[in-house]
Amino acid sequence: MGHTEWWWGGSLRGMTMRADDWVERAKVARRAGDRESALDGYTQAVKAWEDAGEALKAAHALRHAAELLVELGRAAEAEQSIGVVLAVYRERGVGGLELANALRVAGLAHEAAGDRVGARESWVAARELYEAAGVEAGVVEAVVQALADRAQTLHGPKLLAKRRAQGEAWVAQSLKARFGREGYGQLGDLARLRWDETPFARERAASAVIRAKLIR
Repeated sequence: MGHTEWWWGGSLRGMTMRADDWVERAKVARRAGDRESALDGYTQAVKAWEDAGEALKAAHALRHAAELLVELGRAAEAEQSIGVVLAVYRERGVGGLELANALRVAGLAHEAAGDRVGARESWVAARELYEAAGVEAGVVEAVVQALADRAQTLHGPKLLAKRRAQGEAWVAQSLKARFGREGYGQLGDLARLRWDETPFARERAASAVIRAKLIR
């Protein structure tokens, strides 16, 4: 191996190590509830993976960054970021669970931005992929999101006290019809939806169970 090849190989390994380090820092920060630091970690990881020529790994990190942007209330940036991820996946032919997880974030980003049509389309596509992959938590979240959107349509966007109760009851009945009473009972917090003023409050109500299974 010549000097140039040795230097490039060492440089590439160094970039990869830096990217892995940033990802680990981001995971630690996220578990600690420090979203800003987690976002910075994933952003740095994206840059490091891009420098190393690892487009798919960069897209994976960017997907996590996009979800954090949603949680931080930066919906427009989240939509732009997840759009880049989906473009990379289309170009590289990525499907399955990886695409499902990206579509999930797209659904959250569109909902936070007020794009209900885009959100609905993303959730429908994500649900189909989760069903194909046998990931029940993903299917449940997608169904919950779709039913919650339908409840808002039926009972009004502001959902005052009486309408909130009607909306929650409608979602509960629909979940029971889809999953059966026994399956519904096992959903726990997933069925106890919150109707706060924030657009992603419903996702937070379900996230304790879902994230443990979907975030990798």
